[in-house]
Amino acid sequence: MPLAGPLTPANGRSAILDAARRFAPHGVHLFFKHGARFHDPLVPAQWEALAREPALDDATVRRVVLEELSSRLPSLARGIYSPVPIARGVEAGQSIETLLDEFRYEMIRVDSEQHWMWMGRPVAARIKTFFLENLGWEPAVARWFFEYQVNPEWWDKSYLEAEVTTLQALSVAAEDGSLVASLNSGTTDRLDLDTLRLDSRERLFCDSARFGEVMFADALRFSILRHANEACDSVLVAGAWRPLHWPPR
Repeated sequence: MPLAGPLTPANGRSAILDAARRFAPHGVHLFFKHGARFHDPLVPAQWEALAREPALDDATVRRVVLEELSSRLPSLARGIYSPVPIARGVEAGQSIETLLDEFRYEMIRVDSEQHWMWMGRPVAARIKTFFLENLGWEPAVARWFFEYQVNPEWWDKSYLEAEVTTLQALSVAAEDGSLVASLNSGTTDRLDLDTLRLDSRERLFCDSARFGEVMFADALRFSILRHANEACDSVLVAGAWRPLHWPPR
């Protein structure tokens, strides 16, 4: 709900952070540009950087976040909103509804089959490859994101709405009692072998050190599960028995 009463610089910033926390469960995120990059208040290091961003002290920006966006929950369309350009449009006399639509970035959706869709249409293979090459994982909001430099003053960025991980482990190599996976993003990452799990379709997943959860490609999954015990609740990997987690029944 909109907040009542005057806002000081200190409690005004806190109110923006509180609003961002309320928005997130509804699939709504706020991005504020600081320098060349977009920052999310919910990411601690990015919120710290935004302490040096004067736009968060602007009265119209706060009105956009604390009144216009907040009052539209829970029916506010999911996506990423940029309060600063919305506020500029409000000050120029533009319609708030038009501005909320114009400065809302719809997140790419990844379905349970790892198909990528944007605004109801499949994402082209070359675009998907490009985004994968620039993919990261943000544990603070439990979302994958892509970020890439457009020019020296602008890095584009967006979160993904993913039903399942976007990443596949295509091959693995043993290293220091663990496995390092080669991923479909073109990079590598160490796997946490104590997090091996099967879903209801017996697809195999595992957490990685830097990129969140990854799914094993079919050939690799078969190779690993050949070494499961009779009860299929543990598996011999990289010279040690590891738990194999199944979904609750």
